[in-house]
Amino acid sequence: MICNLSINPLCTNLQTAGRETFSKPNAIVLVALGNTLTQYDVLTNTPTQRLYPVSYPKSVHFVVGTNGIVSQYVEPQNTAWGIDALHNPTWPGIQAATDPASQFLFIGLEGNGALSEDGTTALAHLLCCLSVDQDLELSDETVIVARDINDELTTLWNVPDGLIALAQSICLGGQTTNDLVRCCNDNTARIAALEQHVEELDAAVCAITADNGPIVLLQNAVTALQSGLTELQLRVATLEATTGSSAQQFAQLAQVLAQHQVCIDNVCPPENRIANIEYYGTQLPFTALTPNWLNPTIKVSDTVPLSVMTGPMWTATLATEGTYLVEVRVRFAIGDWCAGKQAWLDLVINDGAVRLNTVTIAAGGTQSIELVGSTTITVPPTAVLHISAQSNDSTVLARTFDLVWIKITRIGS
Repeated sequence: MICNLSINPLCTNLQTAGRETFSKPNAIVLVALGNTLTQYDVLTNTPTQRLYPVSYPKSVHFVVGTNGIVSQYVEPQNTAWGIDALHNPTWPGIQAATDPASQFLFIGLEGNGALSEDGTTALAHLLCCLSVDQDLELSDETVIVARDINDELTTLWNVPDGLIALAQSICLGGQTTNDLVRCCNDNTARIAALEQHVEELDAAVCAITADNGPIVLLQNAVTALQSGLTELQLRVATLEATTGSSAQQFAQLAQVLAQHQVCIDNVCPPENRIANIEYYGTQLPFTALTPNWLNPTIKVSDTVPLSVMTGPMWTATLATEGTYLVEVRVRFAIGDWCAGKQAWLDLVINDGAVRLNTVTIAAGGTQSIELVGSTTITVPPTAVLHISAQSNDSTVLARTFDLVWIKITRIGS
């Protein structure tokens, strides 16, 4: 969600992850779509080579309809294929880049770019919100048209009169400098409270051992700890959805919470089951549209002699005769997902694979997706295991797992 503007999430594969060396866009480029929104949605989801010029941009970050509807195809931190080349640019801020589109954020305007009053107002709101989100001051130097960087694009000659002034006015009326300072101070206080709560939970976990009392007291303590963690996770999710400069601190808190969850799992193992192999990892990278071999490197337990090899692909070899229960849990960090897309989790066994779980996104938006599954394996023959996860949602090409966990238990001879 950008600012508090209602945005319709859409998808396109015509994009490139990241922005090369640019930490943020240097300018917002307005470009006429040359089509209705419905026609353009088909064009930007049609497999194509990245050839230029054409009569429409291959992809843009946002589109604004003449009726004021705003939709998003590409995350601001990734590169949309708005242009493929510079041609007689007149904008003075051009910098050297392998992909010239990587230093811009593209907004497509329906048809020839002539918006109604509702469309112009929606575009001004979007510009205001992007200026706050991307720390980009609105001016004639930062809001330009595609013709300013490629004179072959002749459908939109100038930024609409009064648009920048309207966006600046909306920013001043809806979110003043004092409001931003107050918001920052409030979030700082909330972060301090969360950190204190995490420290208390950490101390509670360290104090809970089997030697301190009956198992009933231990289970009661763990139940209370789980309740506290649930509350913290909800509060962190709320904070992560806000706009500000504290995203890194939120991510660190989420990582701590994931580690506490693993600690809980260790404190209360399933009755009469001894984990022969148990590993977990946090903050593991994930790339959409391709299989991801997961590599949890933190060992909780392992058989002797060691049967697990880590990096770059986690591998467990089961050679001792018996029946094994394999439990796997992976959780994506909070991010944007597109409705109808899927994520799935596989356990690769020798030359085959077992599908442990598939999740279909019911409603698009910001959320955390979790994949949990289990299966049993009989040895012999010797089983060589890997963990694989995949998704067909390219809304965000590069994601992160805040928890990857696998546990293998010998449950029968």
